[in-house]
Amino acid sequence: MKTWYRIEAKKKDKTAKILIYEHIGRSWDGEGVSAKEFVKELQALDVDTIDLHINSPGGHVFEGNAIYNALRAHRAAVTVHVDGVAASIASVIAMAGDTVTMPENAMMMIHDPSGMVIGTAEDMLKMAKALEKVKDTLVIAYRTKSGQEEKKLSDLMTAETWLSAAEAAELGLADEVTGPVTIQNSFDPALFANYGNTPDHVIATAAGPTGDNQNPMEDEDMEITVEFLNEKHKDVVDAIAGEARQAGAEAERQRIQDVLDQSMPGHEDLIQKLAFDGKTTGPEAAVQVLKAQKQIAANAAAALDDDAIDPVPPAIPPEPGTQAAAVADDAPIEEQAKAEWDKDAALRKEFDGDYDQYLAYRKAVDGGAVKVLGKKK
Repeated sequence: MKTWYRIEAKKKDKTAKILIYEHIGRSWDGEGVSAKEFVKELQALDVDTIDLHINSPGGHVFEGNAIYNALRAHRAAVTVHVDGVAASIASVIAMAGDTVTMPENAMMMIHDPSGMVIGTAEDMLKMAKALEKVKDTLVIAYRTKSGQEEKKLSDLMTAETWLSAAEAAELGLADEVTGPVTIQNSFDPALFANYGNTPDHVIATAAGPTGDNQNPMEDEDMEITVEFLNEKHKDVVDAIAGEARQAGAEAERQRIQDVLDQSMPGHEDLIQKLAFDGKTTGPEAAVQVLKAQKQIAANAAAALDDDAIDPVPPAIPPEPGTQAAAVADDAPIEEQAKAEWDKDAALRKEFDGDYDQYLAYRKAVDGGAVKVLGKKK
């Protein structure tokens, strides 16, 4: 990671050099100038003079205001050097200088603060009022430095005004114009996307230094570790962790609801178990409910099979050598009954496979004890 912000103090001559070559406000990846870190280091400086070099597209207004106020409150004499561009809230920080110098090819931009809100009309009206109050604080910073009327400064801000070094000096926002320098911008051109009147040459220089033009703040690449983030950017780590916890809780609530949506009568206990096991998703729950339903259907089918009528008993094979022999009409009743039983499946089904019961019936018919309708004895 490249760092574009540093405070260097020289104890021998009681001076400090501060360079802000970055956007204002710390981003999630550690880039940017943190007001908390800046003010802490600034207050620790026991110096008489401060040279502040600025090359910044701006950033968070409250972070910038904190830096501006801390510089104004420091006992040292502050000289601000606008090395390339001091845009938006970076121009307010520049106003902290007892003396502000700008090379001929440097620029300064002042504009109205902006913000974002999602909500009702009342929410948006509140945001509008808040932005008006924020603008008042910025106008005061410009007026204190330049002595210009507030109305004039306000109009320039509303128009998003880009000022050359000469124009800034004419307004009193700069005190001295020096010879041109090679502008070295390290920030992403996308940082100018929210500005409406950015000059083309400012965007063109935002790709970073090329050739032999190297950033005076450039360090060796730094390995980003958990320990580094906890030490240097604990507020960012805590914010990310908080968002992760919130996102995790919301995801778990949605998972539980997805499982509960698969509810089916007869499977309430299964659904409750799956909903609170901490892992089963809605589609997985649907599959398990379907499997359970199929098992119930299979169990019911098995129970019906157990209650079904036994199949027709198979025919009892005749004794060896007797299968082909015909049974004579005057054969004993037992032989006639046995022959009829072996060849007549309907007969066996009618008597539920009980040959003894059929033999008894056959004897009763033969003996005249039972009369069979439609048949002659």
